[in-house]
Amino acid sequence: MKRLYILIGKHFPEICALTASVVVLSGGSYLSWNYDLVWLNRAGTLIEIIGVLLAASRFHEWIQQKVSDEFEQNKESIYRETIARVETEAGEVLSDEKRIKFRAAFKEQFFEQLGTAIEPHKRRIKLWEIYLVICGAFISGFGDYIVALLKSYGI
Repeated sequence: MKRLYILIGKHFPEICALTASVVVLSGGSYLSWNYDLVWLNRAGTLIEIIGVLLAASRFHEWIQQKVSDEFEQNKESIYRETIARVETEAGEVLSDEKRIKFRAAFKEQFFEQLGTAIEPHKRRIKLWEIYLVICGAFISGFGDYIVALLKSYGI
């Protein structure tokens, strides 16, 4: 269950956007094939809107803010645990001067590492935004012609 949560939690915006896009494309294709050709064009426009909504979701910024808030609420316990780990690994107790320096550098490094960890997710979501908008625009512009061409060849 934890693996499923990690997969869905990490990819939640893309999963929602792609699921919605597949549903819209399926419905638009069905309506276009059976009723009016223009339905696939409309489905393409809806897919573009889904891509724009994915771009506007700023999911990675929300995650970063949640982690920042959690850090600020628990920073004393985080500092104590981290200093204890450093002391255990070093095999010695840090002096007060080293603890002060560590504390000053810790927050900056924490947020730098957080930004580095979130960067691949930002890029992945950006790629899906681009794919959805481009595919939606193509379907919006040429969907009716594609269906008409397929129907004329009896496919």
